[in-house]
Amino acid sequence: EARASSPSRHSWSVLHLFILVLCSSYGAHGQLQMPQLDTRQVTNNLPIIEGQSSGGQSLICQESSSTDVLSLEWSFNGLPVPLSRVSVRVVDLPPPLYISSLNLTQRDGTWLEEDSGEYACTPTIPATNTRGPASVLNIVVEVRAQILNLTEPTDVELGNDLAVLCEARGSTPIAYTWTTSAGDIVRQVNSSITNDSFVIENASRNDTLGYTCSISNAF
Repeated sequence: EARASSPSRHSWSVLHLFILVLCSSYGAHGQLQMPQLDTRQVTNNLPIIEGQSSGGQSLICQESSSTDVLSLEWSFNGLPVPLSRVSVRVVDLPPPLYISSLNLTQRDGTWLEEDSGEYACTPTIPATNTRGPASVLNIVVEVRAQILNLTEPTDVELGNDLAVLCEARGSTPIAYTWTTSAGDIVRQVNSSITNDSFVIENASRNDTLGYTCSISNAF
């Protein structure tokens, strides 16, 4: 549960993985199959929380080909991954096994909410620029509820209305609870958006109180 009566900007995230693992095989000359994606280094360390170290964790993609020289290309949300994060080796088996590892360590080596998205490994034949079907891993980041801002104390004229806004960050639904400095709960709601307003209607002198917004979600 998060509680605030003044702005707070610290946040955490929990990362859940939805994984599609597809088996590999190899076909005739020029025919590319879907490669195998090994996600165990990631899934063996669940739950992953924003700020937690991602050092040493990799996704591994592999494919065999008896007739063509292959390249295994990585993308993140449709954009090429920097080659500095990729290592490649070939195991001399009949047929040769091409293995590509994507290092998940970025920036300062910790997980961030922006690491969520689609990671894809696509086999290609560079000589003919032939591309095969990709194996895909979708990472969805779930964020713990944190309050970003709460409306500062405001004066309101007698008889007028006033909306007090609580802005949050986190995965929805978010439960909002508004309480007064007297300890009374004046509003409770589960919301699918990341802000909620408590409205004081037809303000009277009895509404001259402090108001606190508390939030929580499933994470």
